[in-house]
Amino acid sequence: MQLKQGNMTVGEYASKFEELGKYFVFFYHPDERMKCIKFVDGLQPKLRKAVGILEISDFPTVIHKCHFLEGFE
Repeated sequence: MQLKQGNMTVGEYASKFEELGKYFVFFYHPDERMKCIKFVDGLQPKLRKAVGILEISDFPTVIHKCHFLEGFE
């Protein structure tokens, strides 16, 4: 999946990611690490850099941190 955030908000991107993710194996893998990596890879560069260094492997936490950081832009 090559979904990118582009001009979407984090909320819009997360919704689209989850909607499209239903069709991919990593989405249902018990270890959420791959799901988090894929999500972070599609973020805008500034968010990707800020969230990527945290190495979060819990998807709801990744979303929460992205929303938090988006508020500072």
